[in-house]
Amino acid sequence: MFYSKKVHYAIRCLVLFLMGVGIFTFYNSAAFYYNTERIKGLITQVKVETKGKGKRIKNFYYPVIEFISQTGEQKSFISNFGTTKKNFYKVGDKINILCKGETVMIYSFMHLWMPTIYLLLIALIIHFCNRNYIAKIK
Repeated sequence: MFYSKKVHYAIRCLVLFLMGVGIFTFYNSAAFYYNTERIKGLITQVKVETKGKGKRIKNFYYPVIEFISQTGEQKSFISNFGTTKKNFYKVGDKINILCKGETVMIYSFMHLWMPTIYLLLIALIIHFCNRNYIAKIK
């Protein structure tokens, strides 16, 4: 099965779009990192959500974190990222967080940079698969 030139151009456009979005998320993550206050938070509870269907049901654990902002207000938030490991987050543990206004996230490599890495990795995989396919048909 051979693709037309239009399909190859569409794939190249998709790759460029994904790379552009990846660079944009990198810029936003870097700007967020450098313009936030670093605070110690306390895990007060771990919220459990069950996801999946049939035999693929899993429990996901999300930490609920309380912290005192720079203005002196006591706030709390539930992390957007959960884990399937039951004891990964423990009540009473102190955790580093990044806070800018109402936006709060756990300070870790995964939380900060994974969206960028995923987008750029997908773009590179599509690019090299398309490139290898073009080389085979020439």
